[in-house]
Amino acid sequence: MSGLHARDLAVSIGTARIIDAVDLDVAPGEFVALIGPNGAGKSTLLKALAGLLKTQGTVTGGGHGSAYMPQESGAATSLTVMEAMLLGRVGSLGLRVQRKVLNAAASVLAGFGLADLAGRRLDTLSGGQRQMVFLAQAVFREPESLLLDEPTSALDLRHQLLVLETIRSVCRERRMAVIVALHDLGQAARFADRIVCLAGGRVLADGPPDSVLTAARIRDIYRVEAEVGRTNRGGLTVTPMSAA
Repeated sequence: MSGLHARDLAVSIGTARIIDAVDLDVAPGEFVALIGPNGAGKSTLLKALAGLLKTQGTVTGGGHGSAYMPQESGAATSLTVMEAMLLGRVGSLGLRVQRKVLNAAASVLAGFGLADLAGRRLDTLSGGQRQMVFLAQAVFREPESLLLDEPTSALDLRHQLLVLETIRSVCRERRMAVIVALHDLGQAARFADRIVCLAGGRVLADGPPDSVLTAARIRDIYRVEAEVGRTNRGGLTVTPMSAA
């Protein structure tokens, strides 16, 4: 796998330039958190990388080689969880689903703590459970790159951590290039190898969490006073204190 690469990427809607001159490289097995205030262009950038928007510039490793999951991952249907999983590989399935494919789908569901829901219908699940099923389906496709827009937005705290831990593990094991848009800067600091900060459609910072998440940058971009520190294990912490 070659990773995900964008050069001079731009997206315009009407006369408005939403994404402007973005250069981005994500290596296989690298977990990148995409941060920025509302309106920064995070969702648009992910859609552009997934090949869902008309763009200028070049993208390699995205498009058909990527799996994209939006914030709203679809309405509930009468499909079972396992049937929804298998749709992730519908293009490669024959008239009969091979046992190894079923086992692979079951393994991914188990990794997200969803094994007990395999036979349940999607329309009987909570919004958070459906979110996790569609995330598992995206991983099951085995894409080169995984593009996730706020995948934890509908989840409680435990499941937020479970999902991000699982994504990071999948990223390493399957050598996927992963970009996750996140609002929670603490989670971005904890789970990401690298953080890309977007504002006004441009990349303002790109690097390791401790170089991007400074109190001064958070104040400038988010207009929030925050304390940036370290845990007992050496991890980075970000604690919002007040609106600046």
